Amino acid sequence: MGNEHLDLSLTYEERAGDLLFLLGTILAFISTYQEEQALLTENVPTVKPKEIDSAMSITAASWLFFLASILFTHVAIVRFEELKSTANLKTSLVLTRGTKLAVIGDLLKSTGFGIAAIAYQLKLFYYKYKA
Repeated sequence: MGNEHLDLSLTYEERAGDLLFLLGTILAFISTYQEEQALLTENVPTVKPKEIDSAMSITAASWLFFLASILFTHVAIVRFEELKSTANLKTSLVLTRGTKLAVIGDLLKSTGFGIAAIAYQLKLFYYKYKA
């Protein structure tokens, strides 16, 4: 019974991650539109407000992607730990290695999204102070 509760809790956590990722994707789409609009307006040597809006949208999206990836990584780690604790001779080597690789992949993904979020945050600071 305890495992069912944990599995349900992890499923809810994954759903929250999916929702954050979806919101991030919508913001990334909005950012692309805002950047397009900024490029189509008159060429002024200063940063236009639409460029700042675009930078803000993609920065927010990147932080949402990072948060979602942290949730996915947490779920993968908990599932791997659960598998290790219940593993026996019948547990497939493919299953344990696949789960371990999923954890490694999610950790790499979280690291990448974290670096990207910091990079976009720095770009946003640049645009705000240049304006």
